[in-house]
Amino acid sequence: MTKIFDRLKKAFDSEDSIHERELELLEYISKYENKLEKESNSERWKDIAKTVQKLKKELQDLHENDPIKLKYRLDELNKDLADEETKNSEAKTIKNYFQFIVEKNLACMQKTSAEDLKSLIDYSAIDFDMVFEKITPKDYSYEDNYLDAIENLYDLLEEDFDIIIQKTPNYLLTAADILQLKSGNQADISIFVCAIMHKLGDFNAKVTVALLDDFTTIHFVQTKYKYRTLIFDFYNSEKYNDYLEYDNKIWEKYKPEDKAIREIKFSFNKFNYEE
Repeated sequence: MTKIFDRLKKAFDSEDSIHERELELLEYISKYENKLEKESNSERWKDIAKTVQKLKKELQDLHENDPIKLKYRLDELNKDLADEETKNSEAKTIKNYFQFIVEKNLACMQKTSAEDLKSLIDYSAIDFDMVFEKITPKDYSYEDNYLDAIENLYDLLEEDFDIIIQKTPNYLLTAADILQLKSGNQADISIFVCAIMHKLGDFNAKVTVALLDDFTTIHFVQTKYKYRTLIFDFYNSEKYNDYLEYDNKIWEKYKPEDKAIREIKFSFNKFNYEE
């Protein structure tokens, strides 16, 4: 697995295919990361770390917002994975995922506004009815059977979906796209889960984007059910209810990747966007 991840990283970070602006950003990132290693003052360390995070975000945006460059990078990736896909299911999953991205209209995939984000949580396609039937009893009731359905949803993700663990750019596919692919990264799975929760009658559910202690970004689904908060984080849990707790305890319990949450950046669902 490490070998293929290294090759994926090389395909995306290859200096042979990056623009002059990317080289400039990489130079700045290296410079500030060196400063970070040597800085002993905690306040200055935080300031430098924030600068590094902003530069990395700018670099990521540069990658994601250039459809021509993305197509070139994905062509490289496909070639690099050609001899691996028959041996490694993770490689095949990632290749199929990126191929799906390439075949979409990339210019229309840049989701920047609140309305764009809200539109991702659309559960109107008939395929969502099939998921609903699969995870709910015949006489489903939100009041009586919701958590049972969420447990079944967790099992469905484990059994029927190819989960991408590798860090990949967030192209923000729609819930219908993700259901069609039956694959996705952390942001994708959160969008899909939120849509299914709405389908189950839970309109409190929202995708939350948070910044961790190390300035990395994480996505999870947050909702309330019968006076308790449920954080559905498929990537950092072993059971659907690992993070089901009362409000005053949930944030003590939820430590994704063994890190504390530094700040909530924003949340969204089909109906609302909150910063």
